[in-house]
Amino acid sequence: MKRPDDIAPALLVSDQELVGAEFSLLQRLVEQGVGRPAKDGDAPKQKPPMAIALDPSRSPAAGGLRTYLPQETGTGYWDFVQVVPGIYTGITDASYRRPHRLELPDETLTKIRLLCSGCLRLIDSGKTIDAGSVHIHSLRRGQERRFAYEIHSGELRMVTLHLTPEGLAGLGMDGKALHDFVAREHAAGDAAAPVRRIEPADRLLRIAEAILLSRDRFPGAFRLTYVTGKARELLTEALNALFSEGSDSRATPRPRETRLRRRLQEAQRIIDATLADPPTIEQLARMVGINRTTLKAEFKAAFGTTIHQYQAAKRMREARRLIEETALPMGAIAEQLGFSQASQLSSAVRRHYGTTPRALRRDYLSG
Repeated sequence: MKRPDDIAPALLVSDQELVGAEFSLLQRLVEQGVGRPAKDGDAPKQKPPMAIALDPSRSPAAGGLRTYLPQETGTGYWDFVQVVPGIYTGITDASYRRPHRLELPDETLTKIRLLCSGCLRLIDSGKTIDAGSVHIHSLRRGQERRFAYEIHSGELRMVTLHLTPEGLAGLGMDGKALHDFVAREHAAGDAAAPVRRIEPADRLLRIAEAILLSRDRFPGAFRLTYVTGKARELLTEALNALFSEGSDSRATPRPRETRLRRRLQEAQRIIDATLADPPTIEQLARMVGINRTTLKAEFKAAFGTTIHQYQAAKRMREARRLIEETALPMGAIAEQLGFSQASQLSSAVRRHYGTTPRALRRDYLSG
């Protein structure tokens, strides 16, 4: 039996610039199926437990689009996955070589942005959006100034829900009412577009992390189903948190909760920076000022995975990035990530992705 992604590609790689593109362009490219299939052979090749038949005549030509960063800009990609017509999930897993300005198009749209790592700066207000935060902002066609922000150099891992009034109406929601609520209640003071923080963020960020990690867990069409389901969950949870603010004392984090979140984010940054020689849990706990038991429990609660699982997944994502997006020899990649030799790297890649490092590189370059 063919795998579902052989029947109907879940993602198509587009040569067009999609980051900051008008929503109508994304919709048109998805409906027309413009692009080449993304070669995500990342999940182990397992026989599906049951027969699954996809009927392409009942779906758009593609489930979503991917665009890779130009080499001079950085490495990594942005995925745009259609949840329903008029609603997309943006998945950003990239690293920028230098600050990058992004100006959004003139259109009516609401965005919920979940920043798992990295930093953004709003151009007009100078306000920074740091990792571990969730914001909602609304754009309206015909504004005097375009909404723009700057992506700081370094890693950017982010999930964004792009919501049109028509898409929300398709889910039985009033998109105009949501837009007006955000515009009326915003607290960021950015003249170009109202921006409002959503609290509490921890549960929302756990869902975003699961979406980001889905590329390593599922083959194409299975990932598409997973992401669209999690996006619906994310939208529901985000709107529930947004409209509960002010009536629920839990909506505003206590100082202790804020300190704990910052320490967990620091633990995450340390892990990300020490893939070749990671600290033990005891060492990590001392570095961030939390006892070992609390660190293990709260890290899993915040990120939906254990410390060891997060370390292993991050190491393999970085291995894949270096294999696909650089010309480094396998031995150099192995050394950079703390593998004793290239054969150890090869075994780890085969276990995690179900293929060899050389096949990953070949497929990436030929795609």
